[in-house]
Amino acid sequence: MRAAIQTFFLHPASDGLARHTKAAVVPRAPNRSDPISENTVRKMIVLVLLATATLFSGAYASAEENLKDTILKMDARLFDAYNHQRLDDMKALFDEDLEFYHDTGGLSDYQQTLDAFARIFMQENPPVRTLIADSTEIYPIKDYGAIQIGAHRFCHVENGVNDCGVFKFVQVWHNDDGIWKLTRIISYGH
Repeated sequence: MRAAIQTFFLHPASDGLARHTKAAVVPRAPNRSDPISENTVRKMIVLVLLATATLFSGAYASAEENLKDTILKMDARLFDAYNHQRLDDMKALFDEDLEFYHDTGGLSDYQQTLDAFARIFMQENPPVRTLIADSTEIYPIKDYGAIQIGAHRFCHVENGVNDCGVFKFVQVWHNDDGIWKLTRIISYGH
């Protein structure tokens, strides 16, 4: 608060002559229309930014969880079809521009990939695939879909013994108005 200050000012007297008068300036009561202090404004901005960040991080986390759930469901559909030798169901999840990169088998296009799976399904004991859930990472691709990275186990019976191997993969999923299809598959670590 301001201390009282003495000041002189002129005021008209009843005889029409101006007189010097001594008056004390009294501190005024706070006015509700006074501007907000700079410090208060800073605090308000920080609070608004924190609230906005919290809302957006929740929305982002929710969108991320939804994407992860969607891709894991698509992965489950794909490999349920694989494990039950349903080639037509697998075919429905492959984009016709599919490229399948295999570290020991090379590059295959859509038709070559379907032919390879058809040959696998004709085997007496085709491999069974299990996703290693804790290995899965999913990342959005802006205006396209998602990348799925992970590891999976393939097991098949060979000479009466269960033979299993764990391999790594990258799958690129394209979302075309809610219809998800694989466009790229990379299988490695064999």
